[in-house]
Amino acid sequence: QILLFSAGKQNTARYNLQPLDIASVIEGVLRDNAPGITSAGMTLERAIDPELPHVIGDGGAVARCLENLVSNAIKYGAQAGWMRVSASSVNGRNRPEVAITVEDRGMGIASSDLRRIFEPFYRGKAAQDSQIHGTGLGLSLARKLAHAMRGEILVESEPGRGSRFTLTLPAAGMPTVTE
Repeated sequence: QILLFSAGKQNTARYNLQPLDIASVIEGVLRDNAPGITSAGMTLERAIDPELPHVIGDGGAVARCLENLVSNAIKYGAQAGWMRVSASSVNGRNRPEVAITVEDRGMGIASSDLRRIFEPFYRGKAAQDSQIHGTGLGLSLARKLAHAMRGEILVESEPGRGSRFTLTLPAAGMPTVTE
């Protein structure tokens, strides 16, 4: 994560934006994280629309964004034993988009921390107090990657009730950028 953060600071990161089968990317990330989900004792609920359109994005960048959201759900939500990953088409920001949501019923994030969790190296007080390992770079990098693909990452959370992170990406068929 530190190397990716450094590359982004130097503007050396390049993205190959093209139509992606987002359902396959999601399933790949979940397959790669299955051992962590299982060892955390979590139940994974899936709600992925079988008719999802392709998105415009960089396959590696999308996978890194989702990897961060899933690994955070494992890390901060394992005590609740439940995670849900959903994906559906939505009408957003004047264009069709696909919204991928990763939610847990874990520790949640205090409202005072919500406005800062996408800042590099920032970790909320509850995360620090629980001594859960982290650099505070994952969400910052994930949001940077999302923005590079003309997407967004949004968060809803409540302490003690869990968190819900949503990655939105433009649906294929919309004008694209080359970098």
